[in-house]
Amino acid sequence: MHYRYFKRGALLALLALAASHGLSWAQSTLTTQWPGLPSRAQPPDPQAAAGPAGLIQTVNFAIAYFTKAGTFIWAPVNLATFWSSVGNTGQGMADPKVIFDSGSGRFYVIMQENTAASQSFLNVAVSKSSDPATSGASDWYFYRFNMTETVNGVNYGGDYPGLGVDAQAIYVTYNMYPSCGGCSGGIGSSFFNSQIIVLNKAALNKGTGIFASLFPGGFTLRPATVIGSYSPGNVAYFVEIGDSDTVTISALSDPLGARTFSDVEVSVADFGGSIDCGSGSTASTTCAPQAGTSQTVDTNDKRAQNALWIGGGLWVCHTAGGSDGPSKVYVHILATQGYPADTPKWIETSTFSDPSGGWTYQPAIGANDSGQVCLVYCQSSSSTFPTIMYTARNQDDVLSWDPLAVVKASTSFDNAGRWGDYGSVSGDPADGSIWITHEWIRSAAGGFNDAGAWCARVVVPPIIIYVDRDYFGQISDGSPGRPFRTIAEAYAVAPKRSIIRIAGGNYPETLTFNTTVRLERWTGIVSIGRP
Repeated sequence: MHYRYFKRGALLALLALAASHGLSWAQSTLTTQWPGLPSRAQPPDPQAAAGPAGLIQTVNFAIAYFTKAGTFIWAPVNLATFWSSVGNTGQGMADPKVIFDSGSGRFYVIMQENTAASQSFLNVAVSKSSDPATSGASDWYFYRFNMTETVNGVNYGGDYPGLGVDAQAIYVTYNMYPSCGGCSGGIGSSFFNSQIIVLNKAALNKGTGIFASLFPGGFTLRPATVIGSYSPGNVAYFVEIGDSDTVTISALSDPLGARTFSDVEVSVADFGGSIDCGSGSTASTTCAPQAGTSQTVDTNDKRAQNALWIGGGLWVCHTAGGSDGPSKVYVHILATQGYPADTPKWIETSTFSDPSGGWTYQPAIGANDSGQVCLVYCQSSSSTFPTIMYTARNQDDVLSWDPLAVVKASTSFDNAGRWGDYGSVSGDPADGSIWITHEWIRSAAGGFNDAGAWCARVVVPPIIIYVDRDYFGQISDGSPGRPFRTIAEAYAVAPKRSIIRIAGGNYPETLTFNTTVRLERWTGIVSIGRP
């Protein structure tokens, strides 16, 4: 693992929380694991999102609801059947994605559909509660929006979606290509532009979907999901990976109103550009090697995989490393700084490589609402099968990624060439743990992969903040050696599900908590409240 850093300077106070306060972070641990849905399509596009009671999981071309122990609440349903009530044709389907929004307590599922009639549709499903008991209309609202773009008599369809959510809208992004009727996937190979689709969340949640779109430039724009209670305001952020040392941040101001779009290029640490991996199942010396075969793994190019916005920081991950390989996983953190009113800046880049000389690829990043971030990706080498890896950190801690850990090693090699295309990371709204999902290979029999999703739970320990009314030092930062003097000071910087440990004494305070924290006795007898 390798790091490059930029001086934080005037980064927002919330982003600098743990860096400026010595808040305690212990290493995350991997607990529950289980095999998710198998997929007979390539790539499988595995995704999962955790709600309070279970996980909705999707692959090409199925959806299911699991308990957190890995048993079905309802069994797999074909995605064409899932959206049949709104006219899904079953043609040109690909790239299902799912997200859980803790703010509204809803699951949102999307899938593209490019038909033989050269029409492109966005299929959307919204759960009516945080615990959908069935896959049918009693528990879901279903929508099918025509997202075809027509320019000079040519129809363009969508591919490779991004999915994000904030307090007011769902954002879906697509790369647009010429429609081609009955061709594979229903679209051609000549990129035209991007489409940003804005869906009013309040309307979707009532069964009255409102659809709006715009068509900026840029390839593979990724909407940033907003995590936690701190908000960027009436603006949605998108990110695109540029050349070997740039990231483009886009801002959609007033997304439910006038929708003003602006973008700016930000210089970051050099990541070496795209990997040249040929296409499809083409074996190339510049693709990722794997044990047991000369067939290599297509790691995809440098495009952004997904993004999140948390505490003033925009996080994006991708694969890169130059045309000669080996590929590496990169995570960039940028401070948005109220853009477009002010100029964003680069904060930090982390690089994740295989110390044995293998290739790392196809990352996904996410966080819980306490600001604890998790990264999942895959790696392989000439002596190892594709293997799911993970690491985690507190959002604000420099040099704080946990040691890399194996989640699941495939039991055979990949013989289809195309990997991923996605993984997912989802904070658990019930207990603050984090769920990760990625592809693994069960076997390579019969000339076709037995590929599917693997789901695992990461337990991240709470942030611990210390209070001692009798501390007489000049600096208080919440650490055991420099505790805060009042509980209110500690609470002001406490994320959800954190612990405030209090030294003995009387604290004449009236406390009102709007989030979930736990008070513990640190030493002595503690008395709280005005006498």
